[in-house]
Amino acid sequence: MILYVQHNEETSCLKIVHFHHKDIPSKMEANAKIPDEAFPEITVDLMFIEGQCDPKNLTALAHHLKIPRFLMFMNSPGSNFRYPVAEFGTRIIWI
Repeated sequence: MILYVQHNEETSCLKIVHFHHKDIPSKMEANAKIPDEAFPEITVDLMFIEGQCDPKNLTALAHHLKIPRFLMFMNSPGSNFRYPVAEFGTRIIWI
């Protein structure tokens, strides 16, 4: 993901956003620091948002961050994901 951003995007900042319902994985913060330290030329920020990952909340996040949804990436959701991916207006990455 970092290499893709580094070679293909015009940014030096990457925000990892985790929507949750008070169930944040215990090692998520520590794991997010690894790419930030390994690639000092790219700033990696981790954001936790309490709530459901749905098109409405993603639109609100895009507005808050002033980042168009088409410039956002989304991990490929599992088979139980409740929404069609196209409703999010983001690009999909496989990690």
